[in-house]
Amino acid sequence: MEVENLKQLNENKEKQIAQLEGEVSRCETRSEVMSNYTASRTEDISRMKDVEDSLEERYNKLKMLAVKMKKKIGEQNEQIKDMDTKLAKEKNNKVPANIQVTLNVASMITLCADFSVEYQSSAGFPEGY
Repeated sequence: MEVENLKQLNENKEKQIAQLEGEVSRCETRSEVMSNYTASRTEDISRMKDVEDSLEERYNKLKMLAVKMKKKIGEQNEQIKDMDTKLAKEKNNKVPANIQVTLNVASMITLCADFSVEYQSSAGFPEGY
């Protein structure tokens, strides 16, 4: 009987050993999965940090560009206002083109008449010639 008990005990122990080996195998598999998960997670975190840094850098560049563009637009608006003011002053000071031409022609006629009189008197022509 003692042998039978020992055999039975041995079989129980072998079953326990098999169960424990199975559990060890599952734990090793889980450990590998967790190890792969941890490595993958670490890589993901690293990539996300790189992406975040890249986005932050781009954001800062775009922000600086926006400030420069805003300044340039302000300067251009000032130039436009100055040009509009100058144009308005010129329009107010200008005589319409047809009146200006008429005034120029009248001035030229007067100058020609004066020149003609002076030329005739200096050349010795009688008056009214």
